[in-house]
Amino acid sequence: MRGRRRTAALLAALPLLGAGILNSPVAQAATVSVHLPATPVISAYGRVHLAVNANAQTVHVVLPPALDHKLTGEEWLWGSPNAEVTVPVTADSHGTVPDGAASFDVPVPDHAALANAISTRREVDLIIYSTYDYDHDTGFPTSDGVGALVQVDLAGSPGPTSLTADLRSISVDEYYTLPQRVAVGAGSTLQIQAPSGFFTHGPGGTWESPAAPTPTYTNWCDYGYCTNAPQPLSWSAAANGSALSVGIPSVLPYDRVTAQDRLEVVQSENGAVDDPVHVHLTIPLQISGGTSTLIPTVKPTIAGTVQVGRTLTARPGTWYPKPARSGLYSARYQWMRDGKPITFATRSTYALTAADMGHRISVRVTAHMADFHDGIHTATTSTTVTGLTAPRAVKAPTVTGTALVGKVLTAHPGTWTPKPTSITYQWYRDGKLIKGAAKSTYRTTRADRGHRISIKATAHLAGHYDGHATSKSITVR
Repeated sequence: MRGRRRTAALLAALPLLGAGILNSPVAQAATVSVHLPATPVISAYGRVHLAVNANAQTVHVVLPPALDHKLTGEEWLWGSPNAEVTVPVTADSHGTVPDGAASFDVPVPDHAALANAISTRREVDLIIYSTYDYDHDTGFPTSDGVGALVQVDLAGSPGPTSLTADLRSISVDEYYTLPQRVAVGAGSTLQIQAPSGFFTHGPGGTWESPAAPTPTYTNWCDYGYCTNAPQPLSWSAAANGSALSVGIPSVLPYDRVTAQDRLEVVQSENGAVDDPVHVHLTIPLQISGGTSTLIPTVKPTIAGTVQVGRTLTARPGTWYPKPARSGLYSARYQWMRDGKPITFATRSTYALTAADMGHRISVRVTAHMADFHDGIHTATTSTTVTGLTAPRAVKAPTVTGTALVGKVLTAHPGTWTPKPTSITYQWYRDGKLIKGAAKSTYRTTRADRGHRISIKATAHLAGHYDGHATSKSITVR
């Protein structure tokens, strides 16, 4: 039963593969090299549903072409999982397969025993496995398990005496696991060394698009809960095909378990459509340093015309790590005037008001993603907020009254467009400002005798620049 235990262990390890990915924007500071083990674990793992009818006596198993004539010591087992042990349906539910067989027949166990196993254990499988040599096209020998599952169900109606379990569509996988943990620094480069041509040509000679391996960072957890969401990783493949350089993330989840950092690399062949081959590399890591705070790779900016009445839009930029799917990432906004928060201005857009005229507007963008500390960046407009066009006097202001010393002169505003909300005045003597004379009326003095008196009106309208107009002058006698 050594083969069964090894196969069970192999199948139990499969859920460890696949997880989250990170993309590092930081230049790699150092390089750590590891060498790929020469001997992988091979698994032709798949689950095919099979309904065993009342007349069924045998199941004809067809192996994937990649395993055809390459397996020795192959076995089959009718059984169902019970904790970590596969329990045979009956005492004779186990048998062997001729070496190098492409297909073979497996007898169906007693139907009553099969039905009882399904009812008591909820699941019964026909397990196909091998524990001996399998020589892949790349020349990498193996000496571990090949397994496939045929999930069994019972169909009460009669049917053919021989059923077929076609396993040609299942994937054939190579698992390379580095036994020792590799110490690396966040933001550094991990270089994986392999036999010549491995990363260029793959197990079958060509790779599916994209034509290079896909690295995955995982913080795997014993209890099936992982703290980090999937993220893309920065990596590149060497041109000679014997090395793969992987950028270690510089930002990692703040509550991850450092002893469970690992790197997964998966490659897949695009040979026969019904016979894919996947290669899985697993490298346990011990990552030190780095940060858990999101950082902008493209900093947030403000778009729009910086003028009263116009609307500004905050562009959140690009943050690292990138979310793998929508819903994982969110951004919050706070608009500010001269560095002070503007009440209720918390959307991605902001309509400029008269209160903003002449002030500098900025927006504070807070990037949020679960398991990382918030990243914060403030973007500021390049100029202060400009106002709208000043009111224009279509009819100039005038001065009325008796032009004698001691008499009162009166300023009239004229006509403006657009209509101002208020007008202020300043009196002038021969074009020079008269100090303290800033009302709509002015009582002349001896100093004004023989001089020309005029008024300068200033029109005010919120959000607009001030408009100015000067009256014709009168001479005081």
